[in-house]
Amino acid sequence: MKRKIIVTRPAEKSPVDHSGKCFEILNIPVTRLVINREIDAARIVAFQPTICIFTSSKGAEIFIELFSPGTISENKAVAIGEQTSRALSTLYKEVLVPLEKTSHGVNDLLDGIVTEKDRILLFSSSKTNRVILRHLEERKWSHMAVELYDAEILEVEPVFQELSKSECFGIMVTSSMEANAIFSKRNSKYLTQYHISGKHVFAIGQPTAKTLGELGIEISKPVGKSDIKGLMEEIESLYCI
Repeated sequence: MKRKIIVTRPAEKSPVDHSGKCFEILNIPVTRLVINREIDAARIVAFQPTICIFTSSKGAEIFIELFSPGTISENKAVAIGEQTSRALSTLYKEVLVPLEKTSHGVNDLLDGIVTEKDRILLFSSSKTNRVILRHLEERKWSHMAVELYDAEILEVEPVFQELSKSECFGIMVTSSMEANAIFSKRNSKYLTQYHISGKHVFAIGQPTAKTLGELGIEISKPVGKSDIKGLMEEIESLYCI
């Protein structure tokens, strides 16, 4: 029987299936994504962006629902990762993806393409880490930030129930937002080191790893891959015997 790794990806995002050599994924969302219904589409169109930045596949999907082809897609698109890029493929012929699939990687990419004439539109969630936004502000580039969705914290009891089972190998946290939802003491219910005793905690990307470390959670190797499939492949290369 294959052992299970819990993944905390929101149900509203595109599902990711995996059944590898010795592990399979069990997705248990710890946040629920809620679309921002107060987005001012007319203001966005009037801004006439030349570069649009997307920090998640969910944000890309909401964008596609809001804007018909050609409305504001005659510009450069920057996606934080491959899954976000794929979500944009129906509107854009080409989407730029940074080598380092993080907010810092997006900043590095922007440094190489932005000119003084560009108008940059940043699409994100209300729980953004503000790394890209601060970069835009520091560079004094013309920009607009739009929050496409918010996240509500769900109960973490289902996560604990699965973690307590012998067939559960560990948990993969897929964002800093989820890390806080699971382990932050600010929440009325949260998991402690006791709850995850004997289980592995994996982090997608360095920002999530950093947040987990700040919450006092010991992270298992490997760290670095910014997509679930890629990280699962690395996990199996280390732990499948």
